[in-house]
Amino acid sequence: IIPRHSGSLVYTIALKPTLLLDIKSGYNRDFDQGFGPATALGGFDMTVLGLPASLRDGIPVAKNGETGLVPDFNVGDLYNMGGGNPHGRAANTWSNGAAVTYITGDHTIKFGYEARIYQTNPFDTQQPTFTFNRGFTQGPNPTVASSTAGWGLASFLLGTPSAGSARIWDTFATSQPYHAAYVQEDWKATQKLTLNLGLRWEYESPITDRYDRLSMFDPDIASPLQVPGMSLRGGLAYPGTDGRPRGIARQSYDHLGPRLGFAYSATSKLVVRGGFGITYIPVKGNGFQA
Repeated sequence: IIPRHSGSLVYTIALKPTLLLDIKSGYNRDFDQGFGPATALGGFDMTVLGLPASLRDGIPVAKNGETGLVPDFNVGDLYNMGGGNPHGRAANTWSNGAAVTYITGDHTIKFGYEARIYQTNPFDTQQPTFTFNRGFTQGPNPTVASSTAGWGLASFLLGTPSAGSARIWDTFATSQPYHAAYVQEDWKATQKLTLNLGLRWEYESPITDRYDRLSMFDPDIASPLQVPGMSLRGGLAYPGTDGRPRGIARQSYDHLGPRLGFAYSATSKLVVRGGFGITYIPVKGNGFQA
């Protein structure tokens, strides 16, 4: 279950018999989070398992897991044990717009403006992960793989993992404004034919982080990889540094979407409709590293 709360205000007034003004504003917030059983009770002190306090203290404190996280043990020949990393996401969406409708003769003209802002504030954590396979308990030569020797549980009891990791996730707070303006005309060309003509302009700002913690791939910078005789290009870049814009993508102001349609009354019981349009799908999410 993801709790969501929304609210909106709409104000409509007829300025004239043929002129209508419509103003609206809305807000939506959703928030979801997940916790493992031990984390929900305040966390877990991994030193009781014999793990060093330096590992526990080196992992960032997780929400509702102040005393630490339960490690994830991947034991060969058995099911995984432990785990359960806290995670969550809070998102806000504001939407505001105004539209004017004007009717004159056979023409109905509507034009307006819309502004939105998307905000996302996720938090993710990653508990330490250890893998125990047959490698340290197979014999008589532990460096030679065998399908009939060794046991993952034996390696686990000896405390000899074959791999381990403790990934640190950084939180971020992304924001993305959106602007659009449009004009639409419904023209009753004849008693049987109505034409729909319109144009919409959209601007979607590149995603930014409040503290510039995102990264991106820049194909134009010199590559950190140096190969004799070659000039390689492309590498990791960080928005908001070295004179770069704070967004993770280039800005684009040329998103024009035409709208063309018609409705033709072929008979008293048959109406033929058709249309064409170009739509730009918004790009938004928890975060991007491209």
